[in-house]
Amino acid sequence: MAFDRSPRPCWRPTQWLRKASGLAAALLLLFSASAAAFPQAFAVRYEVTYSGLTLGEAHVDYRQIGADRYRYSSHIRPLGLAAMLLRSEITELSEGRIVDSGFRPHRYEYRRTGRNSRETDLIFDWEQRKVINNAADAVWKERIPDDVLDRMVSQLQLMHDLAVAEEDLSYPIADGNRIKRYTLRIVGQEIVRTPYGDFETLKIIRVADSDKRSTTFWCAPALNYLPVRVEHQEKGDNFTMHLRDLEGLSPKAPSDPQLTKLQAQR
Repeated sequence: MAFDRSPRPCWRPTQWLRKASGLAAALLLLFSASAAAFPQAFAVRYEVTYSGLTLGEAHVDYRQIGADRYRYSSHIRPLGLAAMLLRSEITELSEGRIVDSGFRPHRYEYRRTGRNSRETDLIFDWEQRKVINNAADAVWKERIPDDVLDRMVSQLQLMHDLAVAEEDLSYPIADGNRIKRYTLRIVGQEIVRTPYGDFETLKIIRVADSDKRSTTFWCAPALNYLPVRVEHQEKGDNFTMHLRDLEGLSPKAPSDPQLTKLQAQR
């Protein structure tokens, strides 16, 4: 794989972590059509690459911490030469309730260490129907609709809803200093090869408000719509995550004969 020979550096110290964290937000898993039927714990590891060059890895971890409560966290860290250059890591956390219709967040945290460090805390006050952002540089409050989600749990809700019906979906998300609308559209089916295995997937895009960036992810029905590949493109940069390791879920038998043949060849 050829290195980037343009004058700009191959890695942008904070931007790749920021974009990788955006990808990680799309990596929450669904294991059944009912959120209440989630396993009590699971863990996933993804490989993060930039234009084909491995930069780091992302770990996601789910825990049921009560009869009707969840805790989801992610940790992104650079590896090898990238670790020497970046010296920065990102962690995210979402906690809340498991409800019949999916998930309801109560708290969201974002932490970036190293150069250009940043911290953000969102508290969802459901009695007052407000979200409070306790960012270090500003505090703001915003009225929220009944179905508002944080950035991470929105993707968990998406996986939940895909298991119920494979259709386009849209969610209000508390992200930054405002409520944003995330719209996701199914655009086709593809067989995807990953370090963990080969899977037939639904190809889903996030409909963006700009043609300068795009996010695409491939969800495997055999893994109850686990994203096995996620790709983000922005301003000429191309970041990808591939599924590498998974605990807490056994793949279902593939339904596609071509996929069965691919897996037999591995």
